[in-house]
Amino acid sequence: MNKKERIENATITLLLEKGVSASISEIIQRAGISKGGFYHYYATKQQLLKESIQHYFDDRWHLLEKITHSDQPYFTKIESLIEALFDPYKKASKQMSHQKANYLSLLNEYVKISELKDNYKQFHLAVKETIEDILTKNEDKFLIADQQSFSNASNQILYLTEGILFNSVINDIDDVIRRCKAEVREYLKLISK
Repeated sequence: MNKKERIENATITLLLEKGVSASISEIIQRAGISKGGFYHYYATKQQLLKESIQHYFDDRWHLLEKITHSDQPYFTKIESLIEALFDPYKKASKQMSHQKANYLSLLNEYVKISELKDNYKQFHLAVKETIEDILTKNEDKFLIADQQSFSNASNQILYLTEGILFNSVINDIDDVIRRCKAEVREYLKLISK
């Protein structure tokens, strides 16, 4: 991993742990670089936030592609997608009450940056479309058959995942992931043949 990637990864981790109050000094220390190394890449904290969050969502895009094109069974793909959505929490501290607030803070900061707002909306839509694509490609396994029903089902899965994330502030992240997978599994059973 090069210096810039280390800085961006440290930034995302600290944003999840501390929110936007994370200082440049803390980021430099976490990344293990010098102050001069930091300013070689970024002129301001705003530029750092913009590029780090963009890098984070670029990684999420690549992961969506990888999951979509894998040879895994449909349910394993959906579980992999859930794992991918929760991955930043596993990398950050295990203090879910702080993570909830800071995740919301991170999203809030992200959507304030006008150039990135559309990208966030596109990413959210891409997650929904990825789920819908996984379901549609396995339509023979479900009681639903029309495109609108698959669209509604993908919305429901995304809603379940996000709802559990935002409402499970006192649980361990691994318990949250297990709960999310169980809820999605139960929902898929309801619509399966």
